Amino acid sequence: MEYQNVTVTVPVTRVSDLLAFAADLARASEDDLPESARAPRPLSPVAVRMAYLGGKSEHWRPFIDVLVDQPDEWVEWLALCERIGLRPPQAAGMLGAAERRCGMRPPYEKRQVGGVIYFRVSSEIAEIIRGARDD
Repeated sequence: MEYQNVTVTVPVTRVSDLLAFAADLARASEDDLPESARAPRPLSPVAVRMAYLGGKSEHWRPFIDVLVDQPDEWVEWLALCERIGLRPPQAAGMLGAAERRCGMRPPYEKRQVGGVIYFRVSSEIAEIIRGARDD
């Protein structure tokens, strides 16, 4: 199991609750964890295709296409916004709607490093999306 350090702000009276929860997470096997704390299951090819082809956004597919054209590479949020021709607040709205459409399981990974947000798709996901584009 891989671990990550995080900083969390909680009321002083709840620190012990947070530490107890963190200890439970560290001790538990994946099957013992509540669904919200489990590592996401890999997306099926059908789920990836549905996520890519779903909705009517003229920006969603171009957003994903930028990532597909650079599989396994982290792409910075502002560069993505520029490539699809949206300001960050507009792109955030588009992504929020798309992520809800995908049941909060979009076909990309997202991470934040020092206040900068990055996105990427894996080679496997990119291959599925290329197939959907070609159909």
